[in-house]
Amino acid sequence: MAKAVKAKSKVTKAKPPIPPPTITTSNTTLDFDGARKLFTGLCEKPRDLQVEAVAKVLDAHKRGARYVVLEAPTGVGKSHAAIALSRYFEKSFIGTLTAQLQEQYVSLFNHVGAAKLLGAGKFKCHRLPGATCADGRKEFQGEDSCIITTGSCPYIAAKERALSAPICVGNYHSLLYNITFAREREDGEGIQKVRPLMVCDEIHGLESMLLDHTGLLVRLNQFSFQTEALPSGDAEISEYWKWLEIFVKQLLGEIKNMPDPEAKEKAGEVLSKCNFALDARDEEAWIPERGERDDKSVDPTWFALKPLTVKRWGHWLWGRGDFTLLMSATVINAGALSTGLGLDLNAGDFIEMPCPFPIENRPIYATRLDMSMKQREVSWPQMIEAIDNLMNHHSAHKGLVLTPSNKMMEYIMKGVSARNRSRLIPAAGEDREVKYKEHFLRKDASVLLASGYWEGADLKEDAARFLVIPQLPRPFWAGQIKARAAIEPGWYEFKTWQKMIQGLGRGVRSNSDSCVSYVLDGAFLREMEKPKPLIPAWMRPAVKELS
Repeated sequence: MAKAVKAKSKVTKAKPPIPPPTITTSNTTLDFDGARKLFTGLCEKPRDLQVEAVAKVLDAHKRGARYVVLEAPTGVGKSHAAIALSRYFEKSFIGTLTAQLQEQYVSLFNHVGAAKLLGAGKFKCHRLPGATCADGRKEFQGEDSCIITTGSCPYIAAKERALSAPICVGNYHSLLYNITFAREREDGEGIQKVRPLMVCDEIHGLESMLLDHTGLLVRLNQFSFQTEALPSGDAEISEYWKWLEIFVKQLLGEIKNMPDPEAKEKAGEVLSKCNFALDARDEEAWIPERGERDDKSVDPTWFALKPLTVKRWGHWLWGRGDFTLLMSATVINAGALSTGLGLDLNAGDFIEMPCPFPIENRPIYATRLDMSMKQREVSWPQMIEAIDNLMNHHSAHKGLVLTPSNKMMEYIMKGVSARNRSRLIPAAGEDREVKYKEHFLRKDASVLLASGYWEGADLKEDAARFLVIPQLPRPFWAGQIKARAAIEPGWYEFKTWQKMIQGLGRGVRSNSDSCVSYVLDGAFLREMEKPKPLIPAWMRPAVKELS
């Protein structure tokens, strides 16, 4: 990704910390028996915490809550609780961040009606060899469409099954496309856009996903026609809006004369995003981003406009349910999370569950290695030495090394000893799911090396007996991230620790599971030493300093 340069935008001053949502405490006894029955057939024996969580959610619903924010440590079994609640409400949508978690839901719970909602690009077109249904839908349209000429389409058939299933599981992007923005199904029947229950899983990542979805990126080299020169890199955002208004009029005229259907479709998508941004410019604070060339000059071929919050658009997803359950292991600040998604604090409840796993099964050893940018020349070789030693110590165990960037992945892959290099499975980009499965299938003590498995990955039991996190996963300090941090002090650290705590939960997934974690970045211990650390209370007793 190109480096973003400074751009100006008017923002508002931060408000004091926001209290969590809470409905008046109930004086009634929780219905544990009723909650336990909802787990019948889902697992051999539900954990007491799972039953308690479901009972508390149902109690909040009965007291009038429109939504509940549920924080429970990774591995407690929130997915089982979500399915149990789906059975109570009979019909539900479940939204996930990753394909792995979506697949996990369906593979575990297809016997009780869970079906996955996937995009057209995930299916093979039966009329175009080697092509996907996404390609086929572009190629065969109108009276020549697959559904009319052949009466069938793998993608449409699978979508129909998912939308008819009692538990429809989709990643957030597929739910936006097929539920929120869809006008009608291919057969002409209306889509049920609101169900009794909407489950938003891994809710800590929903805001970031919506920020990406609502943002606008315009690449001028995508078009053959001449446009006005872009504003300067330090121009006020008003200059970008003026430029965009002219561009939209020009693009609308050009689209009419485009002979290539695919180019016309892509241009139409850009036009739609431009119009959305223009319509929403007064509803939200936006920031422009520009890229730099190798010589540090501003790249004149593209720019981006991004909103700083998604308060006005969170209902696109949580609004899919009459009642909504928002779940994560790393809520950290339920009030900020709720208001950030546009939820009314007076209409919801916050439930926090403890970690049931024994401390001895989830030890965390931390060092004081200085992983700051200015110390990279010294600390990165030390990081390699530490990883080599840890892999040697766990020579008979499968493991996971989580990095904040692909650059660090490459450095580790090149730097470790030849023996340990043969154990590493680098997982990044489009083939990371293939590499993820390879790690499970390999018979030796393989170690998954990844930058994208901070959340959603289920490396239970022997799949990961040790975990190494060399550096905290800090968001890239530029553009939208930098501007948001300026209006909300503490937000940047909040996002860093949300992801960090998620990563530390990849290895221990049950009471009998065990995984030893190693954090090399000294910032972890420094956070522990603060009066009010962002590391959860249930995790802190498991941390020990490693000399």
